Amino acid sequence: MTTASRISELRAENPGISNAEIARRLGVSRQAVWTNAKRQGLRGDNRSPFSNWCLNCEAPLHEMRRKFCSIKCRSEYANIELQCDVCKKLFKRRTKELLWRTQHSQSANHKTQQFFTCSIACRQQLSTIAMHAALRIKRQRGDSSAECSNQ
Repeated sequence: MTTASRISELRAENPGISNAEIARRLGVSRQAVWTNAKRQGLRGDNRSPFSNWCLNCEAPLHEMRRKFCSIKCRSEYANIELQCDVCKKLFKRRTKELLWRTQHSQSANHKTQQFFTCSIACRQQLSTIAMHAALRIKRQRGDSSAECSNQ
């Protein structure tokens, strides 16, 4: 039995088998398997035409380099829906941005990093709320420390 016939036989028995696996079983190189397949008019790589799947909806992709089947799937995968901490409106943010925020919570404005706002106006409103709360806390600490020093 020739190598070419054994390759075609293995491919027929195992439709998803890789060229490397065929080469290992027959004791030939991967390139020899690929060359024999091309000579017989078969696809060189023997992978299924749908070897790649959409990351969002798991639909089969025809192109190997694509990760998503549509722009809608890419947007759904990359964005997460949140609720604004100030106005309670629903909005979307990039997942990467949220991951960065959790990993870099000690940045310059770490007081506002823990909240999610839908717009600049809400962020400014949150800043004023946080500033007033901080002043209130300072006043309470100042009053209590003043009481302690009088005793």
